[in-house]
Amino acid sequence: MIVVVADDISGAAEIAGKAMEFGLRVRFICTFDGNLSVSGNPDILVIATNTRSYSEEEALTFNQLLARSLNHTSFRIFKKCDSVLRGYVLTELLPFARSANCTQILLQPANPEAGRCIKNGRYTINNQELHHTAFKDDPDFPATTSLVSQLLKIRNPLFFQSGSIDYKISDCSTGNDMQVLLSNADRSSTLFAGSTAFFGHYLKYIHGYEPKSGPIYSTGKPTIPFLLIAGSTHTSTSDTEQYFRDIKLTLHALPSELRQNQCSTGSIHSFATALEEQWKQNPEDGILLTIGEPRECFPQAAERLNERLCMTAKHLIAGLKLHSIYCTGGATAWQLIQEMRWTNLVPLHTLAPGVIRFEVENSPGTVLTIKPGSYSWGIRS
Repeated sequence: MIVVVADDISGAAEIAGKAMEFGLRVRFICTFDGNLSVSGNPDILVIATNTRSYSEEEALTFNQLLARSLNHTSFRIFKKCDSVLRGYVLTELLPFARSANCTQILLQPANPEAGRCIKNGRYTINNQELHHTAFKDDPDFPATTSLVSQLLKIRNPLFFQSGSIDYKISDCSTGNDMQVLLSNADRSSTLFAGSTAFFGHYLKYIHGYEPKSGPIYSTGKPTIPFLLIAGSTHTSTSDTEQYFRDIKLTLHALPSELRQNQCSTGSIHSFATALEEQWKQNPEDGILLTIGEPRECFPQAAERLNERLCMTAKHLIAGLKLHSIYCTGGATAWQLIQEMRWTNLVPLHTLAPGVIRFEVENSPGTVLTIKPGSYSWGIRS
């Protein structure tokens, strides 16, 4: 068995999609506290966490607990990281490297097929240096430099303070670069980590799996009625809103009283109840629930608005008995899963790159589709 640990839900979903491309049996577990209980013997166990949203110290502590939960030798660990190295990539690797007695970390975040490459030690996206792309304005991990070594030092001080494990990250502009890197690795003493693209090569060149033939992506017309929860601020959310307008479906945004610094649970309940009654009087095929404009800037605004959005969604899912749920944005998807306590998901198929459809194991008939904020839905009739 291969265990893959991801620091956010959308990255974990991408890994599940890649494993399905190889025809592998996948089990998908969300852990909110670092504890987990695993049953069965899948080919791939994907563990989704939300540690990218933690402080570095909190992320290290969480992964230490998770590593102890996984403390046996009957599997190999692969650590999924963000392709542009957001998060505490090296620091989160420390507990797993130590528990597996690895002396080296082999890290490759690149995804050449998506134009994300490392050239002469500098990260580029479609030949543009990282710190000149939109990632320079990331609210949590702004790309202040394109030098990979410098990015890692800025974001992982606890790793460099430990000084106990070496890491290697090399230039990568093609899939062949990944193949060469993996072919030359010492498998017995190396912990592998990187992008979903690197994971695909890892499955092939370290474990000998081959991708299955046939179409990768499935058609994905929504089951009616459906709820689409859009917490992402990416332009793709605006495209989704326009799609709803074009097909005459209703958009529902959090009202101004729910977008303030302080907001009562009763206000959220009242808003959700009003939406429920409105839909019962005029049922439609789909409901789009968004944070709305303007974007607020009080402390922890994004987290609080996401929580209110997902509390509203939880009410609607229960009250309207909705079983077809779409969620855009990793933070929003994680908040919804946490609200609903959906810890075990069963991957069904891939709609488009990174867009994965799951059945909720403890809610038979409920299907959740997760999309990273910047990706296309790929929903086709």
